Amino acid sequence: MALWRIFDNVIESTTSTGTGSLTVAGAIAGSQALGAKLNVGDTFVARIWEVDASGNADGDFEISNCEYTGANTVARLQVYESSNAGALVNFAAGTKYVAIVLSASSIFTSGQGLALAYGAFSP
Repeated sequence: MALWRIFDNVIESTTSTGTGSLTVAGAIAGSQALGAKLNVGDTFVARIWEVDASGNADGDFEISNCEYTGANTVARLQVYESSNAGALVNFAAGTKYVAIVLSASSIFTSGQGLALAYGAFSP
C-alpha cells in the first residue's frame, strides 16, 4: 500500500465535471496549492466538495484516496464516503474545492492491525 502524503492547509479550486480526474486551478486565498507540496505519483486523501459563489459548501461531496498524476491533475482512486452513497460523485458544472485531509475512513481500514483509542495507537 502506498503511503499517503499529509499536509495542513492545502486547498485548491476546480471546475472539473463528471467522475474522472480533476484539474485543479490554484490555491484558494490563504491556502497552499497541491503542487507546492506533492510530487507526481504521491497519494493522499482528499475531501472534494461543491461550493456556492461565496465559497460555502453547497451540495455534493466526496472523501477519496487520490493520486497527484501530473501538474495540476488529481486522479480519484477509491471513494471512502460520498453524497452518492459511497460511490464516485458525478460532479456538475461549478466550483469545487479539493483539500488534503486525514479522514476516519483512511485511518480505520480493515486488516491494518491498528486501533486508535483515546488518542493512542496500539498494535
